[in-house]
Order: sequence, then C-alpha cells, then structure tokens
Amino acid sequence: MKKIVSIFGLGAVIALGLGSCSNEDILPTGEGRVLIDAKVNSDVKVASRADLTATQEELAADCRVWISNSKGLVRRWQGLENIPQGGITLLSDHYVAEAWTGDSVSAAWDKRWFKGRQEFDVKAGEVSRVNLVCKIANTLATVAYDGSVDDVLTDYTLTVGHSRGTLTFEGRDERTGYFMMPQADKDLTWKLQGTLKSDGSLYTKEGYIADVRQAYKYNIKISCQAQSEEFGGVYFDVKVDPTEVEVNDEIIITLAPEIEGYGFALAEPVLGEQGTLTRRSVFVKSATTLKGVELESEDFTTLLGLSGTNVELLNMSTAVAGQVKDGGISFSYMPADDGTSMMKISFEKEYAGRLENGIHTITIRATDANDKTSTATLTYNVSDAAALLDEATVADVWTYTATVRGTVSKEDVSTVAFKYRKSGTSTWTEAAATDEAGESGPFAKGTRIKADLSGLDAATSYEFVLEADDFKTDVKNFTTGTALQLPNASFENWQGKSPLLIYGAGEEMFWDSGNHGSATLKKNVTVSTSAMKHSGSLAISLESQKVTLFGIGKFAAGNVFVGQYLQTDGTDGVLGWGRAFTGRPRQLKVWTHYTSATVEYADAAGAPEDVAKGKADKGVIYVALMDDHTESYTIGSKGVPTGLTAGQTVNYPVVVKTSESQRRLFEVDGRDKEHVIAYGVHEFEGTTQGSELVEVTIDIDYRMRDVIPSYIILTASASKGGDYFTGGNSKLVLDDVELVY
Repeated sequence: MKKIVSIFGLGAVIALGLGSCSNEDILPTGEGRVLIDAKVNSDVKVASRADLTATQEELAADCRVWISNSKGLVRRWQGLENIPQGGITLLSDHYVAEAWTGDSVSAAWDKRWFKGRQEFDVKAGEVSRVNLVCKIANTLATVAYDGSVDDVLTDYTLTVGHSRGTLTFEGRDERTGYFMMPQADKDLTWKLQGTLKSDGSLYTKEGYIADVRQAYKYNIKISCQAQSEEFGGVYFDVKVDPTEVEVNDEIIITLAPEIEGYGFALAEPVLGEQGTLTRRSVFVKSATTLKGVELESEDFTTLLGLSGTNVELLNMSTAVAGQVKDGGISFSYMPADDGTSMMKISFEKEYAGRLENGIHTITIRATDANDKTSTATLTYNVSDAAALLDEATVADVWTYTATVRGTVSKEDVSTVAFKYRKSGTSTWTEAAATDEAGESGPFAKGTRIKADLSGLDAATSYEFVLEADDFKTDVKNFTTGTALQLPNASFENWQGKSPLLIYGAGEEMFWDSGNHGSATLKKNVTVSTSAMKHSGSLAISLESQKVTLFGIGKFAAGNVFVGQYLQTDGTDGVLGWGRAFTGRPRQLKVWTHYTSATVEYADAAGAPEDVAKGKADKGVIYVALMDDHTESYTIGSKGVPTGLTAGQTVNYPVVVKTSESQRRLFEVDGRDKEHVIAYGVHEFEGTTQGSELVEVTIDIDYRMRDVIPSYIILTASASKGGDYFTGGNSKLVLDDVELVY
C-alpha cells in the first residue's frame, strides 16, 4: 500500500456541497471553480527514519505548486497548507498544475525529490477537481547479502551509481540510496569489491541494472556459490528485484481553517452606494471543530450597539447575541459527524445598508481545536462614485507599455474611458476601456475594465484617471521601467593575455569565460576577433577545442557568460552566473555566425543525446531573468583566479560546477525553476550560411509577470554539451548584444 500524505483540511470537500445552500454561489462570467487536492506520496520505509533529513510535514511545507496556462504562470503557492481549501476561480482555459518538493541530488542517502504534474480544463460555471499527486522522482537502491558471502569475502563494498554520482554501501549497509538519473543515463552501474579470504587478494565484479525507472526500488541481492570458473573458485550471483515504491500507512495533516466569501472574492472590496448594499455571506471551514470565531470592526459600536469593537460568536452572552442578530449579522455553526465543521456568517442588508460613504472593514479570525488560526478581512467600499480606479501593479507596467484597470461601480453608466499623461504636463490622452475579454461597453455594475497604453517613454512617471459619465476618479501614478542594456555588449574592451579577460583596464568585470580554466593549459578558448563583426572594431569568438599540455588535457567549449569564473578544480571549473539587473526586456537580439563541427570529444558522461559523439555540434545562447535568490560559494585554496582570494565567500544566482562528482548546472525546469522569472533560448543547428554575421532574435517568455527581476543570466557556448566536456571544433562569433523592451 502506498503511504499518502494527504494535505487538506476537508474544506475543499465541504465546498462541493455548498451549491445546494442558496443561490449566492454564482461564479463570475467565464470563470470556473477549481478544487485542488494536493498530496505527497512518500517513499518506502527505511531502516532508520533518522536517515532522512526531511520529515513528511517538512516536505509538505516545502512543496511548491504552480498553475500555468499557455500564457505562463497564473497561480503559485509555497507549502501545501497555503493552497485554498475552498478552491480558486480561474478563467475558462486549459491549465497545467505542477508540484515539486525535497532535494534534487544526483546520489544521496538522505535527500529525496518529489514531482507531480496534472493537466486540467476549467469551464465556465463549473466546478473542477484537480488531484495533484507529488510522487517520488528518485530511483532507489538497496543491497542485501546472503550469509554465504561472509564465508568468502571480507571488507566488501558495493558501489552503485551513474555518470553524475555514486554511493558506496559499506558491508551490510541497510540504508536506501536515492538517485536522480541524468537524462542521458538509462542504467545504474554497480561494482562489488572485497578481499578474498582464501588468499587475501582483491576481488572485483562489475555490472549494471538496465533501463531503470523513477519511483522504483532496486533490491540488489548478492549470494555466493562454491562452484564456478570465476577467480577464487567461487561465483558471486547478483540478482536485482525491482519493486514499485510502496508504503502502507496514511498520514493526515490538518490545516488552519479556511475563510472565503460565498459567491464573491473576499480579497476584493464589496462596492455599492449608501443604502443599496445587500447580503454578503462568508464561510469558515475547518477540518476539526471550531473553538472560536471572532469578528472585529470599528463600526460595531454604532451599528450593533456594542461596548467594544469585537465579538466572539461561539462564546458570547445571550444579550450580546441578541444585539448582533438585531444589528443584521446572522450565523450558523454546523459540525459534521466526521469531525469537520463549518460556519456561515451573513452580513444582512440591514447591516450593510446602514454603512456610510467610505471604507469599512470587518476582520474575521477563526481558531480550531488544534489552535490553528486563520484571519481574513471583508471590506466594503461605500461610494456614489460611478467607477473605481486600481493602483497600477508591477505585472501591468513595463518599459514602453502599461495596462490600467478599474471597476464600474454604478448601473446605467453610458461612457467610460481612461485618461493618462506624463506627470507635470497638462494634456490628457484618452484610452478606450474594455472589459477583461476585450469587449467594449456599455458595462454592467461590477464589471472589471482596463485599457492598454502603448508608446510610452521609458523611466517616466505618468498620471492616469478613470472617467465614467460626469464622474472622474482621483489621479493615480505609475513609472515605466528603464531600458537597461548590458555593459561592453559589443565586446570592444579586453585586457590580459592568459587568461584573456572581457573588460577593459579600469572597468568592472561583467562578462567572463572559461579562459581561466583553459589558460592553465596555455590556451584561451574565448578570444576577440576582427575578421567577423557587425559594428565597431571587434567581436567575440567562442572556439571549442581539445586543450592539452604535455599530453594532459580536456575538451573545452568556447563560451561567454554574465558573471565570474570562481575557481579551477583540477580540470573542472566553478562559475558564478548572473549579475544584478532590474530591467524587463521582451527580447534579446544579437548578431551571430556559427560554424558547426562533428562532436568528436566526450570527456565526461551525461551530455544531451542530441550532441552525442559523432553527431553535429550545436551552439546555444540562453537568457534568464532571476528573482533575488542567491547561492553561496567559498573560494578554495587552489585554482583561484585573479581578483578573488582563498576563503572568500561570494554569492551568485547560480553557482555552476562542472565536475562529474559534484556537478551542479543551471536547471531552468528543475531545481532553479521557482527562481526563474523569464527565460529565452536559441540553439544553432548547422553552419550559418555566408561569411557575415546575421541577426538572431530570442523571445523572452515571462513565467512570473508580477515580480521585478533582481539578476540576469546570459550565456553562450559554441558547444551545447560543453558543461559535460563534450563537443567538436565549433566556433560561435557574437557581436552587439541588445535587449529589446
């Protein structure tokens, strides 16, 4: 039986039954409700639970859940307990829900990685349920020895692994090994070693487990027979029993109570004119019994006649209960036989109708039997205004464009329009209003409206208003983004000889390359060139090649990246990728010429299959905008480039390590995914026609539109498999890197 860590408080289940309560549960036009049941399927039981650093609760708390459509990310949560139990509303569309948690490590005793993915559709007016199961993504291995092995061998070990990492089982090690299989690896290798009791010599036997799968545990069983032609007069029989990862008990983790508006979004204010507001209901849903539900508002002293601003619904006196009911607030508490409970609180028209013009808030706090507390706020915006104007958001304001939004708050409004101007100027420009679907008016009360503004100036402050008939809102402001460009983007400035550096004397480093590593073998793989260029005097030439000195060496890809080369570890490198950057470009343009060669070097395993030995090499450029997450690296004592010192700790968005045993690469759809705001890539297939540079345009796809970047990653390589020391004698020339906004 599989162990399921079920992360929900049954609020989502309760929500399914609400449709029969009243006619208040009406979804907005074009939207559907999605109930998300997210789970983490745990792995097999192990010999010692202490072997695992992450508990089931920690895995649930660390779990990231994303919902995306074809346009990008639309919802995200950190921690399963933060997923709304009562569901969410989404526009009709096709969506993908993804989840991941744990640690993605090539080979480890105590690190596990879980992933889940589920596609679903949302239809207008319907309720959909998404069962998002986050399953273990590791391949597992254990070893067991027959008693006969001890009669023949001493000090035996079994090493299991793949091209990126191995684990060694010492003796009768009962632990479970967890492996993340590289894309190019299909097999787990194993190597048995020990000392033969018969003569004290070393015994070695090797093999592999073919076509291993995720979420499978491979039980390696080793026995010994005294008849064979094998060395030592014995035969070691290695059998593998694969079993799907299964466990047997269920853990229920209850969440704090869920508080939600019934038929309206609690996060948005209730709009209306004085005296016209009607009933609004709020549901409090809990996986256990409710211990307390408290309401607090400055209006309670006048509207309810209370002596204070708060009231406890489950524990108030009969007299106070009468005041609350007579004042227009009703509630009912509904515990269920299965231990769950729900409370419905209704703010009747007798209460809301007496609210005066202005903003009025009611804070709702719910505490369950486990002392878990949730808080939400119901806001009334009482006004005679015909329209309300939103503040401009990060997601809507770019460098040369912006979207402004508002809400029609009265019926029978005939004309609605946005107007905008540069701050400090006198002339307004009108922008027609549409609803969220792009349709023009007239608009019903409560309709969300917008206008898309274009032709704006970069880094400029603007004012905007919303007019509805003869009503005009107060002025609000936004400032467009800056059209930032990268320094030395035409690669004109260089210094040094070995290594050759991509910045001029007296300038700060922005770009760097693998020259620091190849220079230890007296070679630069990234150089300046005047033979091909688009403007200026120089361009940059990335020249992949086998770099050797006295017969010792390794394949090195010609490369350039935004960041800094941190250390040479033998013939491997450690790189800090990324520089501070707050722009939001939509494209990257660069002038290029690529010369492709056949892949003839493969000095490490794990390279992408499409650039395996014997195939045509591919060049690559990719750009990523990152959030404020960084990784630390402490410089070691050897292979330290100029400008850094041993023992110094540096921080970069991504620290890349090319060593096979500690390989850590940039994983845009893996471990780095949650920090990638936007991403774009271009692969070069085949040699560029002609002898001139051509312009390449890379679209930058925004996965998170509501976050300003903190860093930019940009890297180019003449060999796509360069991180795996794989490629051919290919060359990529670049000039005039431009960010397009």
